[in-house]
Amino acid sequence: MCGIAGFHSHKQTWASEELRRSAQEIRHRGPDYEGIFQDTHLGLAHTRLSIIDLSERSNQPFRNERFALAYNGEIYNYKELQSELLQENICVSTDSDTATLFAYLARFGVQKTLKRIRGMYAFAWADTANKKIWLCRDRFGIKPLYYMYHQGVLYWGSEVKAIQRLTDVQLDPVRTLHAVASIGDASPERTVFLGIKQVPPGCYIEQSLGEEPALHQYYSLTEEPEERLFLELADAPFKEIVQEFERLMRQSISRMLMSDAPMGVFVSGGVDSSLIAAIASETGAKLDLFSADVKGRFSEVEP
Repeated sequence: MCGIAGFHSHKQTWASEELRRSAQEIRHRGPDYEGIFQDTHLGLAHTRLSIIDLSERSNQPFRNERFALAYNGEIYNYKELQSELLQENICVSTDSDTATLFAYLARFGVQKTLKRIRGMYAFAWADTANKKIWLCRDRFGIKPLYYMYHQGVLYWGSEVKAIQRLTDVQLDPVRTLHAVASIGDASPERTVFLGIKQVPPGCYIEQSLGEEPALHQYYSLTEEPEERLFLELADAPFKEIVQEFERLMRQSISRMLMSDAPMGVFVSGGVDSSLIAAIASETGAKLDLFSADVKGRFSEVEP
């Protein structure tokens, strides 16, 4: 759970101290390292929770003479993407999903990369030569990403309070009233703050310097079902369907066990978390188990 924040500004100067304070607001998301990158028009902040490749060489933001990246999340198929890059004679700078994502974006661009990567993520990708930036969020919106466009400047952050360190942020009184006194707003885009939106799941924001940001959708749940596979499963015996489900379940869990840091599993005593813990333990991974409890009359532990 890392944190990202930043700005893309038509202004010629910007205080780096404001960018650092923005990072400090979300330091709890990534206590292992805090990094910033800034040029004339771009500011990137990143707070790192080290999971894959714990060395300093995987600290962010990542950058070269043209591109810059601040990324939160995990790409589960990054090893496959590394193999594709090697076929293009492209070497990845570190054995991490961050370096792989950077190299893949630089080689294939945002749209193809978003179609290929599998995982949970929110990232800012900047082309400093062409003064363009993309804010991208994973298919199901697991990782948060907020943004605001005000007076020609694009701001973003993993949390609203990171943006608040860069520009004035005010509550929307009407939406706040509805949120407190009525049914909660489940909008994938709106927030209770004036001018601040979420990047919706399966979408990305594209912006050229000084222009209005454009919202693009790259994924929809309607794209997920494969007609051929659906028809095959519809005619398959129940046993084969169960076997296919188990295969997919094990594949998903195996991919999520990639880590150079100690890992744990949240277990509630239910079927789902118990099944995940059991399959994960079969891989030989050393796991700590954690359970949460609500104190008081709703406790499931206290007699």
